[in-house]
Amino acid sequence: MNMITGELITLFNFLLPGFITSFLFYSLTAFPKKSEFEAVVFALIYTVIINALVKSLPFNEALCSVVFAMILGFLWAFLYNNDIIHTLLRLLRITKKTSYPSEWYGTFSATETYIVLELKDERRIMGYPLEWPNNPQQGHFVLENAEWLIDKDGKSATIPLPTVSKILIDAANVEMVEFIKFDDKLEGAQNEC
Repeated sequence: MNMITGELITLFNFLLPGFITSFLFYSLTAFPKKSEFEAVVFALIYTVIINALVKSLPFNEALCSVVFAMILGFLWAFLYNNDIIHTLLRLLRITKKTSYPSEWYGTFSATETYIVLELKDERRIMGYPLEWPNNPQQGHFVLENAEWLIDKDGKSATIPLPTVSKILIDAANVEMVEFIKFDDKLEGAQNEC
């Protein structure tokens, strides 16, 4: 039994840099965590890469492994959160995919504008999304500068919320999300509401 425990500790110590990289990547991105088997496979891949980099250095291997693991985790998260890898691959016509975990997340990441949330009870609210859920079925939207949109005498009108700094809207109550396209014409029409 002690021999098995000792071997597990040795294996864990070997895979530690890969686990650090994986932990940082999944903590800093919207990607769902992998199964235990996939997590070990990714930790092994990251560990092989990190060990290849560390072997050529004249410093303490364990310390360098942890430092490289952290750098790789931060770098990997940065590249995926900013769609850098897949942007290059799209330019080379290798793929049409993005680095984002879903179309939902990619649209919110790539679009900086006000949104309108159409709720399941047919109410509508507009605001600037400070935060949005990673998954359309769970989590909350955090809207700033929110206003309720109403239909008044056949025309659109807004009800400002001057005392509200931010509002949380449960994603489970959202039927549809509209991304507002602002140009001179639309801004003028909105100011008339």
